[in-house]
Amino acid sequence: MAIYVIGACNIDISAKSDHHLIARDSNPASIKITIGGVGHNIAKNMTNLTSEVYFVSIFGDDHFGHLAYKTCTSEGLDLSYSKIKGNSKQSLYLAILDETGDMYLAVNDMDIIEGVDKKDLSEIKDIIKDDDMVCVDNNLSEEIISYIANDFKGIKFSDAISVAKAPKLAKVLDKLDILKVNIYEAEALACIDIHDEKDILKALHILLDKGVKKVLLTYRDGAYLAKEGDVYRYLHMATKAHIQNATGAGDALLGAYIAAIKEGKDDEEAIKDGLVASLYTIEDEKTVSDLNRKMIDESIYRRNIKGELL
Repeated sequence: MAIYVIGACNIDISAKSDHHLIARDSNPASIKITIGGVGHNIAKNMTNLTSEVYFVSIFGDDHFGHLAYKTCTSEGLDLSYSKIKGNSKQSLYLAILDETGDMYLAVNDMDIIEGVDKKDLSEIKDIIKDDDMVCVDNNLSEEIISYIANDFKGIKFSDAISVAKAPKLAKVLDKLDILKVNIYEAEALACIDIHDEKDILKALHILLDKGVKKVLLTYRDGAYLAKEGDVYRYLHMATKAHIQNATGAGDALLGAYIAAIKEGKDDEEAIKDGLVASLYTIEDEKTVSDLNRKMIDESIYRRNIKGELL
């Protein structure tokens, strides 16, 4: 079984404010430039934890594009099916973090990944087998998301990414084996308002009724897993976690969860892997933490994760 992550690699520019942010003013901050993007982050997290992970992306033919390609290679990502596209610029992501490290505002320029077409993916389509796993990055165009979901083989999973982009998955929910959302993305896809746990359960059942095989919903101190008509709640109770950068926590959770499934773990152990990975990530200034299997398996966080059927 191989994993193919089809999606975006960005140049990430993050600015963490030194103090409480003041709107419409110049705020002192620590500014860093790193390599990110949902596809990249998920692929990197999985590469840290399992084998046979291929990152399938399009890189710009500019300074930032060549930098991103070179950095991905140095990180150990397998770019066998990626390419540098002529006369194009690399995608960029700019995040402004508050003084606690939590996201305050983010903007992106994703033209290159939104411009991926069927020709760009023709080679990879014929390689993927039924038992392979395929990440459908929701930064791709709606046309290509539909193409991958309907015409590709493999076990398909996706992250809704944002409220604005979540609706792009609406027409392919019945083709997704695994979907990760937060409460706001769940609201957008289930078309209901979420105020409490009762609403969370309702939204999860709506998404299952729409055809998703498994739904991971992240919320506050843990995550919910919905499958086969049942909902399980997992709380990590990590009250002492010190947030440095929350940007990549969701990518870490999904990446570690999928890596665990590939390694033969059941859903409960895979969820624990994902939650531990997300906790390590929010405590790291980097968007992708330097995770390894030993860290995940022996973490003190893991021992405190409690799961129950609701």
